[in-house]
This record gives sequence, C-alpha cells and structure tokens, in this order.
Amino acid sequence: MLRAKPDEKSMNTQLLLVRMRAMSKMLGYGESFLYEIQKPASKYFDPDFPRPIALSNSPRGAKAWRISDIEAWIELRAQKSLAPNESSSARNQHDKGDKFEIPPQSKTLGVPVIRKKMIRKTETSGATT
Repeated sequence: MLRAKPDEKSMNTQLLLVRMRAMSKMLGYGESFLYEIQKPASKYFDPDFPRPIALSNSPRGAKAWRISDIEAWIELRAQKSLAPNESSSARNQHDKGDKFEIPPQSKTLGVPVIRKKMIRKTETSGATT
C-alpha cells in the first residue's frame, strides 16, 4: 500500500493507494478479471469501476487505485444488489405464491440417494482353506 505525502493544501487528508496485487486480494477477484472489467470491449466491463492513477510517465508504467474509490465502488455494488430488480419481477410473474417442493435428489446436495435395491452384497465362495 502506498501513502502519498500530504501537501500544505490537504494536511488533513491522506491519499491511500493500492497496486493491482493488493487490490486483487482485497476484492477477492483475480488480477486478470480486474483488468477485464476495465476494458470497454469485454463482456465483463463495468463502467463504474474506478480508473487507475498512473504512477509514472510511461503509458505502460505502474498504476495504482485509490482505496476510497474502491470502497465507493464496493458500496455501489452493494446498493445495486439490494435494490429490487425489474428483471427478477418480470421473471417471476408466473409465481402465484405456490410452495415449491424440493425433490428428494436435491435434499442430498447432489449426492445420489442409495436405496436398498442398489446395494449388492458380495457373496463369498464358501471355500475354506
């Protein structure tokens, strides 16, 4: 994590920056996915994701992100996930409040149900030595 030195204008505020690897660990996403959500041509593009700050003059140089921007993005994602979604209400128009019964296969969390018919006993030949 990088800390910028406060100047005379902003003595009370500190600019905290994180590089890609630290941001990846902080968010729980892989670095390649974080680069993908920044590309406008990607299907994972997120226009709300914060833009990096260039730490050098080179276009391929080091970049970092403000922690405050990342935290604001996380808060925005949380608000979007909690807001009622129009597509989910349109998808559930057929639901009339009927109860859904869980089939017996799914109660075992993907483990097949073993019934007595499926269990075969191994027979021994009865030969003794």
